[in-house]
Amino acid sequence: MDKDQRIRDPVHDLVKFSQNDKYDCLLWGLVQSRPLQRLRRIKQLGFSEFVYPGATHSRLSHSLGALQMARRMFEAFERNDVFSREKKHVVMRAATLAAVLLHDVGHGPYSHVFEEISDHMKVDMPHENYTRMIIAETEISDLLKKFDLFEPVLQFFEKDVRDSPYTAIVSSQLDADRLDFLTRDRYSTGIKVGQIDHEWLFDSLRIEEVAFDVGPDDSRTTFVVLQKGLRVVEDYISAYLKLYESVYLHKTTRGIQFLVEEAIKDALTNISDVRESGIVSPLLEYFFLKPELRLEHYLSLDDFDVVTLLKQLATREVGAASNFARRFLLREPLRCFEPNDPNRALDLNRTKDLRGKLTEAGIWFHLDISKEKGFKTYDPLDEQFLRNIMIKVDDKQTRPIGEVDPQIITTVRARCRFYFLTKEDCDAARKIWQGR
Repeated sequence: MDKDQRIRDPVHDLVKFSQNDKYDCLLWGLVQSRPLQRLRRIKQLGFSEFVYPGATHSRLSHSLGALQMARRMFEAFERNDVFSREKKHVVMRAATLAAVLLHDVGHGPYSHVFEEISDHMKVDMPHENYTRMIIAETEISDLLKKFDLFEPVLQFFEKDVRDSPYTAIVSSQLDADRLDFLTRDRYSTGIKVGQIDHEWLFDSLRIEEVAFDVGPDDSRTTFVVLQKGLRVVEDYISAYLKLYESVYLHKTTRGIQFLVEEAIKDALTNISDVRESGIVSPLLEYFFLKPELRLEHYLSLDDFDVVTLLKQLATREVGAASNFARRFLLREPLRCFEPNDPNRALDLNRTKDLRGKLTEAGIWFHLDISKEKGFKTYDPLDEQFLRNIMIKVDDKQTRPIGEVDPQIITTVRARCRFYFLTKEDCDAARKIWQGR
């Protein structure tokens, strides 16, 4: 890097890289690498733009934002003298920043759609596995080795990674990833609730030994939030839950997602007809139909492959896949019926009965049962205890936020929704549910 570099970002203003800082040179090299640049072509919020037209930001913009959040966290720690100035910290700081920048590098096209179809096709390869492969087997490996950071960075992505202040910045319930996507997604969707006071939050962070009751090593170093930061942490948790309900779980967004999933699944089921129609799809051929997939093929896939396949399907007659694809292009989402009260536990017996009667009536449907979502509180005997957001209550006590403020650790209940092709089918389901 022969001069300072900067990227203008709507959330963080300027993301800077100094030519006089060797680790900034590494980070800039990672940004310019092919695996990171591929993330320009993968949307952060998938199909949310069908509801929120401004939600078109990429996983690259989010990765850069997470990097900047991590930098701000380190600046707060160093400003408050909670990190040493030893060489070991300088190296771990650089490794942490690189890991944050790389944390999403393994995502596939329209991330969640890709993984859902992978599960359907029995391709057991989550994006976390691809992340490790990409770090170890591409130009990223050479860059990290050049700066003696290959092993320090790769360790953040191991399954048995030990909790520490550095790993907490990369992956925890208060990490740089969540801090950025909550802020960025709120900005891009125009959602007004859930503003987070980052400066006050970062200024409230400290690094301390926290005791817990697992094994002979009964304390570990992690970061904690001073009592003065309690309210902003509550805002942060509230923002997460509100965005989850209003954006990530939006019924129309998910209805579009299921259109795409059904189109690709049907195309895979009728692959001979797809080929005969003249459709050429790297997405189908290189991944779902070839278990010997090479990493090079994976790195060639992005959101454009999904859209290109859908456009081809929409102009042919390849069964249901073509109908689903046309509905996607015309923004005609599936019709949604949510029988259960979202504020109550699922009535599993009635839901099962409805499912059976719809099948008997020959009504096509897509059943969507989302998982319960919330911030967990881990018990002191749990090895995951330090994944809690820890609040420093006073000079002697550090406790999980779930104990300090039990009411804030609420959850978004599991949701059960049925999606249909037509309004008539949706109305029929409603009548069955109501016993008419």
